[in-house]
Amino acid sequence: MSSFFKKQKGIVLLEYINRTRVSKAKNLIKNNNFTVKDIALKVDYYYSNSFIRVFKNYEGITPGN
Repeated sequence: MSSFFKKQKGIVLLEYINRTRVSKAKNLIKNNNFTVKDIALKVDYYYSNSFIRVFKNYEGITPGN
């Protein structure tokens, strides 16, 4: 399935999922007063540390900045 997805979208499945989660998180950060932990849970990260690491990897800053 992963190779089929890559052929269709041009990126691997996990990359697509992470980008989608970060995009949703950015909207939540802009539009609401949620904590980082709340946002992490809303974009399907059980551990906020994992969410912060992924967010920083894609955006260059932590979600709290």
